[in-house]
Amino acid sequence: MTRVIVLPIALVLSAAHCTSRPPAPLDQKPEPPPPPAKVVEVPAGFALEHFGQAPDLRALIKVTDPELDKLWTDGDLVLVRRQSERCVFVRRGHRVEPLIPCPKAADPKAAMQSLDLVPTRFAQVLVEGSLIVPKGKLEGSVRVPSAWVQALLAPLGLPEVELEAELEVSVYGSEEGTGVALEFGVNEELLERLGRFDLSKRYGGFPDYVSDVRAWGDGSSFQWIVRLDGGGAGVRLVGRRLRLAVHTGEAWKAALDNLLRATEASPGLIPLLTIEGLSLKSLPDAKLRPTAQEKALPTRPVLGQLAARLKRWLAEVKEEP
Repeated sequence: MTRVIVLPIALVLSAAHCTSRPPAPLDQKPEPPPPPAKVVEVPAGFALEHFGQAPDLRALIKVTDPELDKLWTDGDLVLVRRQSERCVFVRRGHRVEPLIPCPKAADPKAAMQSLDLVPTRFAQVLVEGSLIVPKGKLEGSVRVPSAWVQALLAPLGLPEVELEAELEVSVYGSEEGTGVALEFGVNEELLERLGRFDLSKRYGGFPDYVSDVRAWGDGSSFQWIVRLDGGGAGVRLVGRRLRLAVHTGEAWKAALDNLLRATEASPGLIPLLTIEGLSLKSLPDAKLRPTAQEKALPTRPVLGQLAARLKRWLAEVKEEP
């Protein structure tokens, strides 16, 4: 005799309900990642010097701090400084991790501060990749600390001149970085000093000075040009405005003269001689943009030759005080 077991329909339906799972919604999305960190916590007194990961910052760190360049493998670099002390972090998404920790304070309850993480170079906030500097009174000029100009020109080994704490600077550029001129005011009368320099070298036993340098003046202005391999460099003084220029290429002489006499400022690429692969680009509206160069600017080697010539000319016969 066959037995038939009949389960109540309610029991079967209940079991089916317990063992089955509804399908996941088709529009379900993963949780978005946390937003990038916006501040860094540091001891009081520290200020943000550099922040970002753009090619110009990488080029800067590679030359100025090779050890830090090795530590910084990814993410945004955060470099803060307090006088001679510094500490370095890297921002990776929502995390800020130390690369070079800040010095420990003697007081464990010492105050901390939050610094906003915004694109920054040399303690100056970048706006769309550029430093915004005050405009000067002259058309197209900008006002910058004299220390900036001294840092740009120091590798050339030029004799020191008196400068104001802040300079009104005009930049005159040529296409594709083939030439650039920098003009600024000086705080002393240089006309007689430049004339003495020229005479002392011209009659001081320097054959290459006699063959490669041309200089002339009219009592109120002075112009000096030197021929170098691949181009030339020059100086023009009118009153107390001094202009330094360099140009490259086969037609460098006429192009250099144009730069020395130009009256309208124009965008230019200024090579940073101490930092290979990095230049400073002047733009309209008082903008200066740190720019990484995949290929060295043609003006760089010409300026290097100028520095070598000046070092020899100035070392062998000291200029009168």
